[in-house]
Amino acid sequence: MFKVFSTPRAEKDLNKISEKIARVIFKEILFLEKNPFPDGYRIKKIRRLFKPAKYELKVQDYRVLFSMMSNKIIIGRIIHRKDLELALKKMRR
Repeated sequence: MFKVFSTPRAEKDLNKISEKIARVIFKEILFLEKNPFPDGYRIKKIRRLFKPAKYELKVQDYRVLFSMMSNKIIIGRIIHRKDLELALKKMRR
């Protein structure tokens, strides 16, 4: 079983989202604790050279960016899909 942690930035991102969508996102994040890579799910590895590797979880029009270390899942950002490329560029710096 994995344990989920979030960065202060991810918490700030979640607070900006409407309560209805935030609940759905939170539910999906809790599901990651039990099974971070379920079959046929909306998770993909980001094709950039991040260390540790970063993944994105698709939840409606939002993307949850996270990384995994041993038995920890670290939520880095929760952003609208239109802002994904810009956020990834900033993360590379």
